[in-house]
Amino acid sequence: MDKNKGHQCIGCEVTSCDHNKRGCECDLDSITIRPSCNCHSGSADESMCASYQAK
Repeated sequence: MDKNKGHQCIGCEVTSCDHNKRGCECDLDSITIRPSCNCHSGSADESMCASYQAK
């Protein structure tokens, strides 16, 4: 059993998101990731945080 299960740290540098409360951490318990429009590009921006909420 993973000793960290249920205690993940969500790091986020998107300061325009309302869930970014501590400068580099997400205030949510979990986030949802969805594919972006070009979901078969193979590039790093293939997915995005679907839990994003503008401030």
